[in-house]
Amino acid sequence: MSAHTIGQVLRGLLLWLLIALAFWGLAGVLPGIDVPSFGAVLVTMALIAVLNALLPLLLCARCSTVASRESGSRNTRLQALRDPAIRRLSRRVGSRDTA
Repeated sequence: MSAHTIGQVLRGLLLWLLIALAFWGLAGVLPGIDVPSFGAVLVTMALIAVLNALLPLLLCARCSTVASRESGSRNTRLQALRDPAIRRLSRRVGSRDTA
């Protein structure tokens, strides 16, 4: 590991610790929030970090799958409309509807 990578890991751990301390302090001030220990706060922060890392990836993967499916069906319809035989047929059907 390079010094830059180690620095990033240490920075991440320090931020995680500071956020856990802030959460622990906030739990001490607000009524109704009972935190048994600082270890419980660290576990909670770890779970929040994992969810924060995974949920956007899962949601983006799901959204892009749906979007690609929808754009694929749209492109198929556009290609069908470009076909001269289908255009002639749609003109005939359209002229019958107006008559």
